[in-house]
Amino acid sequence: MKFCPECGAKLITQKFCQECGANISKYLNNKNNAESSGGLAGLDFSALENEASKQLKKQQALEKIKKDFEIKDGVLIKYKGKGGKVVVPKEVTVVGKNAFSHDRIMRSEITEVSFEGQVTEIGDAAFEGCYNIKSMVLPQSLKKIGKDAFACLGATTLELPRGGVFISDGAFAFSKLTSITIPGDAIFEKTNWFGGSGAFHNCTNLQYVTIENGFKWIHYRMFQDCKNLRSVTIPNSVAGIDFEAFYKCESLPSIQLPCNITTIPARAFSYCSNLARIEIPRGVTKIEIQAFDSCTNLTDVTLPEGLTHIGECAFANCKALTTITIPQSVTKIDDLAFRRCDNLRTVKLPMHLTPPYFIGSNFSVIRY
Repeated sequence: MKFCPECGAKLITQKFCQECGANISKYLNNKNNAESSGGLAGLDFSALENEASKQLKKQQALEKIKKDFEIKDGVLIKYKGKGGKVVVPKEVTVVGKNAFSHDRIMRSEITEVSFEGQVTEIGDAAFEGCYNIKSMVLPQSLKKIGKDAFACLGATTLELPRGGVFISDGAFAFSKLTSITIPGDAIFEKTNWFGGSGAFHNCTNLQYVTIENGFKWIHYRMFQDCKNLRSVTIPNSVAGIDFEAFYKCESLPSIQLPCNITTIPARAFSYCSNLARIEIPRGVTKIEIQAFDSCTNLTDVTLPEGLTHIGECAFANCKALTTITIPQSVTKIDDLAFRRCDNLRTVKLPMHLTPPYFIGSNFSVIRY
């Protein structure tokens, strides 16, 4: 089979290509060679055919990219393909907002995603609702993950790149992740009362979280409603935990808190109903409102010397708690701190404190 050295089309004439009109005879070595060898048949086309084949494949790849992706100045504006295994082309450096989530039917057909090039940013809601994606490898060049970028993602595992990637509010919310390792240099967007939720909130399949050394802060609602979370490894580099960070992590049996924190914030562990024991690190001076509210399986609480304040309803509804020792350093226990701790029978209390106001508990006070 002979191919045109100009466009790669099959040749059916000795002089001109019917596809592009190229003059084939100019590729003959000379007129005598052409005549003695029977014209076109005598020309060695092997090198030309290889090059033409490469050019043809390249052209076909470019046509597929144009068909499946809308790209402008390195930004993937929209994916228009049919789903299945998707390879984001090397020309892309930024995956734009809603790039894969703009079409409800199409996004459900995507099963796998990989990246050829040096992608540095994945925009807001780029893969939101892609619940049938089972495999995705994030590029190590990635520096920013936008808000809700992977919300409801179907993949169960995902490796976050190192190098200081910035992870926005709700980036993996409602996803099917079962485990995640958070690099020590990862930077999470700080959320607050006025809007937004943590990066992994409502990941109801999430069971195992490992936070690497170097990580600094666990933000507001970061793991809220991760109902099947069973194990969390937190390094001592963590200096703070925000309120509601582990709110309603119902399956968490225990947690080793980092030694550098100074406060257990409001509702940080509320409704962690399987939490059986907790040791508050030395250095913690305050346990805020409802910090351990409704930890109904909590039987063992160790409070450190140096603690000064136990907030309102801090241990409310801890129905399995039978005894508590209040350190000498405590100067204030707010009303209802142990509200509805129905089985609390013994409170060891420093001489300088008056008994806190309990409701529904027949407890005895041991002064020391």
